[in-house]
Amino acid sequence: DDQLLAGVQLSSKDHSDRRDAHEWVEVGRGGWDRENRVSYADASRLLRLQPRSVRREGAALPEDRFTQVLARVRRLHGWQQEGQQ
Repeated sequence: DDQLLAGVQLSSKDHSDRRDAHEWVEVGRGGWDRENRVSYADASRLLRLQPRSVRREGAALPEDRFTQVLARVRRLHGWQQEGQQ
């Protein structure tokens, strides 16, 4: 089975003053950060992952934040939703 998952890097650093600030999406706080810091997703850097290599820790983004990250990934990488031209 050659299917891969796509993921993005999370960081607790605020990137708003950087040249690439438009590539980062604030996703808030969650169980993925032990210190409960605000986190940011780097939509410009896609990670291709084997499903069996992903650690499952029970933390997930709220749906609205996931949708924002996905929209930024699509815009930066020229992806379209299925059925759209």
